[in-house]
Amino acid sequence: MVNEELYTSLVYLDYSTSQKLEIYQKVDRINARLQKKDITTVLTTISEDQTKKPKILESIKNVEKFVKKLKTILLDKDIKKEELSKYLGGELDGIFKANSRSKYFRRTMQDFYILWYAINEINSEMVNFRRLEIKTDIRPIFKYMKNIPSNVVSNNMGYEEFQKLIDNFKNKYRKDKRKIKLSETEKLQLKETQGNRCAISGAPIFEGDDLEVDHNRPLAIGGKDSEDNLQIAHKNANRTKGAKPRHSSE
Repeated sequence: MVNEELYTSLVYLDYSTSQKLEIYQKVDRINARLQKKDITTVLTTISEDQTKKPKILESIKNVEKFVKKLKTILLDKDIKKEELSKYLGGELDGIFKANSRSKYFRRTMQDFYILWYAINEINSEMVNFRRLEIKTDIRPIFKYMKNIPSNVVSNNMGYEEFQKLIDNFKNKYRKDKRKIKLSETEKLQLKETQGNRCAISGAPIFEGDDLEVDHNRPLAIGGKDSEDNLQIAHKNANRTKGAKPRHSSE
């Protein structure tokens, strides 16, 4: 029953057009909650209005993607299939416990709400490529939310600092937007600096080929839309490259 309630709550969060997750400071902890009556209202509306079903189905798929991303983040070494479930549960508890040694620990709905709030917007390619960093960076967030330092407990300062942690985390793993547009002259100049070779395949390239401006380190895995990250490649090579950098060491 708890799993069903959590799943429904996450679908509701994704479905809602406005932010329905209430995050607030209570003494030295950060709490999160949903208004359960709002969930009931939404479910009732969907059952009565068939036009809303496609959106709720999309939200269900998004929650499934969230679960897959979470599994990717938790799994950081080779684990046999028969041991996988136990390992993932232990790693999840390790994040939620936030270094607490309490033997009365149990997972709470608000733990999952904050986890969803932190990683839901990160694209899957970013998660796959930077999973180890993300796992490392998520731990201090939970440590802070369960034990706000005494010097920021008053005047809601703890919440403000928590929000800064979340914003910094999201910004670090946010996919950069395409902003730079090269002129034809700039494209030819870049081609020449590459020795007139496709940056991906290494094949000769000439003016008149179907060329595209590519990001050496793809935006999907944290590359920046900056001039020093741009390269010229054949269109077909670029389309088959996928979200991986040119050099495996990157």
